[in-house]
Amino acid sequence: MGRFEILTKHIEPLKNEKEYYNPLNNKEGWLIYGEYADTVKSFTHDLINFIFDTKNGDILPIKDVRTKDIKFDEKKIFSLDAASVLLLLNSPIKWERFCDGLLLRALENGRILKLLERLKEIDESQN
Repeated sequence: MGRFEILTKHIEPLKNEKEYYNPLNNKEGWLIYGEYADTVKSFTHDLINFIFDTKNGDILPIKDVRTKDIKFDEKKIFSLDAASVLLLLNSPIKWERFCDGLLLRALENGRILKLLERLKEIDESQN
């Protein structure tokens, strides 16, 4: 089992998910709120647990690096190290509180899947 398998196991379920977000309407048809699909909830749960797991402290020893210092560039994504990928994966989850729909956009435009595929590549290169 690779080090990032707890995260990369979500690649196929996320690829196969038809709706990442399920909006809920009230009786008058107004959108009141919604919730993410179970596949998304499972992924975010595993990511947060992975990041806060003390066994993984050697991957994320960076305390002063902010995600604004690491740009998501599709052409350079396969040169990112594990710490950068994890920071970019965590960013839309962290900022979803302040900007509704940020995680949904990252899922729909494929950024989350590309980052997970990079983690899988890192895992395979270490075995």
